[in-house]
Amino acid sequence: DKLRLLVGSVSVPVLGNGDVYTYQDGKRWMEQSGCSGVMVARGAGENPSCFRRDGPVPVAEAMRAHCRKCIQYEEVYQNIKYLYTRMFSHESAPGSPLFESLSTAKSRRAIAALLQCEDTFDQFMEDKGRLGPLEL
Repeated sequence: DKLRLLVGSVSVPVLGNGDVYTYQDGKRWMEQSGCSGVMVARGAGENPSCFRRDGPVPVAEAMRAHCRKCIQYEEVYQNIKYLYTRMFSHESAPGSPLFESLSTAKSRRAIAALLQCEDTFDQFMEDKGRLGPLEL
């Protein structure tokens, strides 16, 4: 294979790129080509859990797990909204019901509700003692 020859002929790390959607895809790329690593674009954009050694989880589950982290770290809703309407393109593609709902969301609580994480949000806010009208 031409790439394996290239990798063997240079003294710098070579990264592979293309059709990496799972951890196993990346590992196979490296084993077959001898590359030092791989770049991931579409795979991570469609489902960021693609890096899991045990394989990706369903996109909706990855979104909920991420939403819980956003709640925990008090990420501003605008950043969450931006990410979900761009990165998770398979589940929240323009024109989809989720995309439309995310586009009009005006709070972390509203986004949490769309992803069935409102209990997590409410519990977090109660624990922080800050549940109020601005967060609803």
